Amino acid sequence: MRRYSASDPFARALLSGFIASTAMQLAFALGCSAVLLLANGQAAGPASSWFQSLRNSGLVDLTRPALHQAIGLYFLVGLLWAVVYTHMFQHRLSGPQWERGLLFACVPWLFSVLVLLPVAGAGPLGLALAAGPLPLIGSLALHALYGVTLAVLSSSFGDGVMARPRSGEAQVIALQNAEFCAALGVVGGLALGAGLGLVLVNVNQAGNGSAWLGMHPFGLVAASTVTGGALGGLVGSFFGLGRAEAYVKRT
Repeated sequence: MRRYSASDPFARALLSGFIASTAMQLAFALGCSAVLLLANGQAAGPASSWFQSLRNSGLVDLTRPALHQAIGLYFLVGLLWAVVYTHMFQHRLSGPQWERGLLFACVPWLFSVLVLLPVAGAGPLGLALAAGPLPLIGSLALHALYGVTLAVLSSSFGDGVMARPRSGEAQVIALQNAEFCAALGVVGGLALGAGLGLVLVNVNQAGNGSAWLGMHPFGLVAASTVTGGALGGLVGSFFGLGRAEAYVKRT
């Protein structure tokens, strides 16, 4: 059985990127809730109109496709940025891991506000939303969280977070394969989850065509994709441990 290093940059990048992207999406969900709350008269001054404009933009509306398209896009880009960080930035930056993460976060943040937001119709820096500095500040905060989480988990600290400490050859083999297979499981789970979500959306539209839990159909695809990635990572890790156990018994 082929061995893989527990510090393999590609496998660790996929796992770290998945967790960091998930943390970013959870923070985004909390931010959307805060925007909806503040848009209902809880903010005063010019900030009130900013929150109103952001709420009406569709980026925080579950019934519109823009929100769910953004979730899927940022999740995919989050995995790609994780590979870029581990292969191009991780060993070139200096300082504590959290500081490296913050520095690297400036790269995907600039890409987001200069490329992704205009593509989504929000204009450069999100100025077309007429929400003042809120899109810029919110995006910066989300990417800072993503960058710090990614940097910490992709470092040696991740050994104690995503796996148990190594104490012998058998444990090393088990963790090497568990991490690699978990990374494969995340990728496969994301693909299968997205496919299942699309099938369910088509079945639903062929039936009554009603909204799923009040959300746009893309919401179902986003939920099934993330769930598939999480389950795939879990199944992959157990599969890797099983392969390692069989290998150790044979030797």
